[in-house]
Amino acid sequence: MTIENGDVLRVVIDHLLDDGTITNLVFHYLANLETPQANGTALNQLEEFVERFFGEVEERIHSGSALGALEVNKVAFNEETAQWEVSEYIGTRYPTVTFTNAGEQLPNQNAAVLVAKTTRPKSYGKKFFAGMTETDSTGSEWNAYTLTDMAAALLEYLLDIELAPSNTLTPGVPRSKFDVFLPFTTGIVDYIVGSQRRRKPGVGE
Repeated sequence: MTIENGDVLRVVIDHLLDDGTITNLVFHYLANLETPQANGTALNQLEEFVERFFGEVEERIHSGSALGALEVNKVAFNEETAQWEVSEYIGTRYPTVTFTNAGEQLPNQNAAVLVAKTTRPKSYGKKFFAGMTETDSTGSEWNAYTLTDMAAALLEYLLDIELAPSNTLTPGVPRSKFDVFLPFTTGIVDYIVGSQRRRKPGVGE
């Protein structure tokens, strides 16, 4: 099986906290390809991306945390339901990052927040790093070295992933209720200690 030009990939990585809580981060990519690429090639590069992304903050996240499964699917827009839905399973990998911060972990809901923006103000991506510790912040603000590591992770989040020369995966978001994919144009790091969103079971991503 292959990734074709114009395919949209949904990438989900589980982040396991030391008390058994499972959080996950969802990424989307648009395939900009001159030639079809093997599923395995995309899985390899996405696994490496996740290791780089979390690797930038490995010294900030509590040592009791670990990464879980990385699952990749193609998604397509369903005109009848006006929803983006999984259309094909690509595969699963298990990336490895060793988190090393032995400080007192902040409550699970507290998180470092990265925001990636598109040309449409209401369409953007957010990523939350749970498992941060008290040594990462002073009061309600992240320390300077924490912000530096978060900025490095944000850069990884915004960069294209190269599968082969002239064949890339571009990060962005599929617009809700429309058959439109919006690439990221810029991003910001929130210097305030943030809070993860909560959804009702079965609602949203």
